[in-house]
Order: sequence, then structure tokens, then C-alpha cells
Amino acid sequence: MTVSVTTNYVEYSGNGSTTEFAVTFPFFELRAIHTDSEGTETTWAENTDYTLTGGAGTTGTLTATVAPESGETLLLIRDTSLIQDVDYVENDNFPAASHENALDRLTMIAQDSAGDLNLTLRLSETQIADGISLVLPTPSASTAIGWNASEDALTNIDLIDLEGVSINTLATLSSLASGDLFVAWDVSASANKAITKANLVTDITTGLSVTESQISDLGTSALITTDIGASVQAYDADTAKTDVAQEFSKQQNFDAGTLTDAASIAWDLDDNQVAKVTLGGNRTLAAPSNMKDGGTYVLRVIQDGTGSRTLAYNSVFKWPAGEAPTLTTDADAIDILTFISDGTNMYGVASLDFS
Repeated sequence: MTVSVTTNYVEYSGNGSTTEFAVTFPFFELRAIHTDSEGTETTWAENTDYTLTGGAGTTGTLTATVAPESGETLLLIRDTSLIQDVDYVENDNFPAASHENALDRLTMIAQDSAGDLNLTLRLSETQIADGISLVLPTPSASTAIGWNASEDALTNIDLIDLEGVSINTLATLSSLASGDLFVAWDVSASANKAITKANLVTDITTGLSVTESQISDLGTSALITTDIGASVQAYDADTAKTDVAQEFSKQQNFDAGTLTDAASIAWDLDDNQVAKVTLGGNRTLAAPSNMKDGGTYVLRVIQDGTGSRTLAYNSVFKWPAGEAPTLTTDADAIDILTFISDGTNMYGVASLDFS
């Protein structure tokens, strides 16, 4: 068969009676997630909570042991195992059906991984090019996480401590809008506490063990008065969400990086999930750095103007039947290598001789 659709999930609403649910996409393995009316998610166990028919690269049917009630949902999502179980026996007839199943499995793994990538928090392509990092700093008590002074990395920021500062009168706060927010020190709890204008007097006299002399003359500098849409992101109907199905109306892509041609070619996957390299001689593709389990990676290999360049591979690169591809040797030829990683190895297929 072929894998002609990219959908890898379907969701149903319960009605208290329906127990059979169509799996509308081809699959090998499946995960069923039940959400009750309180929003609690449970992953169902096959042969306990449900049984399956079909699959093995085709569509199928899930039959629930107990019908989901009204207000409950059932999400069926493909969960393809990262395995290669086709064994090619020397001198046997070519196992076309098994071979196609293996290709279907690899395609489904790529689709599932692409779906996982859409659920991640990521920098934009331009931010990646600018060297901005989302690596979290070392956890530290009583701090918040924010951007550093260079605005290119995250750092720990001490919470504002207003103990010991003074305020002239509460009248100086009369210009605050009801939703304005600032932070004061709760002496009895030894912690910072957020205060709004609406509950300012109550918080000071009851909830906070502070006097006017212990709170700063807050003025405009200590207030969070920046307009929504400047320092705080404004609502935008076009903002992508990570927990709902969505369709992009503009293309989404990785910024293709260029690897440095050398006797041993280095590939940092953090910086170059999609990359290209032009071979200027016989080369070896070294073990990539920063492999991630479930990551998908693409490398465009280009022959230089001379051609006949070969490419050997580090042992982390695994190929169907253990046979590494032989590159096209024509001058300026283009071959494309596509990989799925388990965090330790790179499982690849080659598409050769693009013209």
C-alpha cells in the first residue's frame, strides 16, 4: 500500500452508547487517550480497555470495552514503534510487500515525528539564526526566568524585594487603574506578594504585615504599566497553539544550514536540522552531535564541479538491510539523505540522482 494521507489522529465525542470507533488513517501501532468530563486524561490499555482490528499498515476499528459517556472524548493517535523488522534473506526473491511495509512504517514515523515537532515550543528561524538560546538556567530558589541583558539567552532574575523602603501616602497610588499590578514584601510570610489597586488597602492592613513605611513610593517605575502587545504578547487569532489541531495557511520550514566540507564532516543537529554539503573530495560523515529521539533530519549532498566524490558514514548511521547508499558521481549531482533518530543512531534512506 501507499501512505497518501498525513493525518495521524482522530478524536471522537462520547454519547454513552457508541463503542466502535473507526481508525481513519493507516497504522501499525495505536495509542488511545480517554478524557473524562473533568479533563483527566487516561491512556487506555489494549485488550483491557479496548480491542483493535485492522492496522498492519491499513485503517481499522477500535472497540471500547465501555462506551465513553457524554462530555467525554476519545483520541486515537498513531504511535509507530521505532523499529525495522524486515529481514532480507540473501538469494531469496525480493519481498516487495514486506519492503513496502517497511517504507510505510518509516513514512509514518516521519509523519508522527513531524506532528510531535508541531507541539514543541520553538524559536523562529530568524531567532535561531541570531543565536538566541532557549536553554534553561540552573534552578535557583526565589528567582524568575527571564531574558538576559543581551536578549539572547535565559537567566535567573531575583524577585523584587521591597522590604525597608517607604511610601509617602496611599494617595500617591490614586492614578492606578484597577487592573494595575505591583509586588510588595509580605513580612510575616517572608515572600513577595502581588497586589492590585482594587485590594490594595485590604492587603496592606490584613493580608500583609506591613506599614506604609515598609512599602515603596511605587510611582510609575515599579508598576507593570507596559501596554499589552509590547513587553506582553497581545492576543492574536493567528498565533499557533500546541494542543489543538490546526492548519497553516503559510509554509513552515527549517532554515537549511551549510555544513563545512572537510575530510570528516561535522553535523550539529541543533543548528542544522535540515542541511546541505558540497563534497570537494572523498569524505566521511561523522557522528552528528545533539541527536534527539524522534528527531527527523535531512541532508542534501552535492557533488562539486569535478564529481566522483564518495561519502563514507560513521557507525551511528543505519541503513535498510545494512547497505549504505552509493552516491551519484556526476559533477554537480544532488542526492538527499533523510533520517529518523532514536537519540543514539540515525536511521536513514537515500533518494538519489536529482536532476
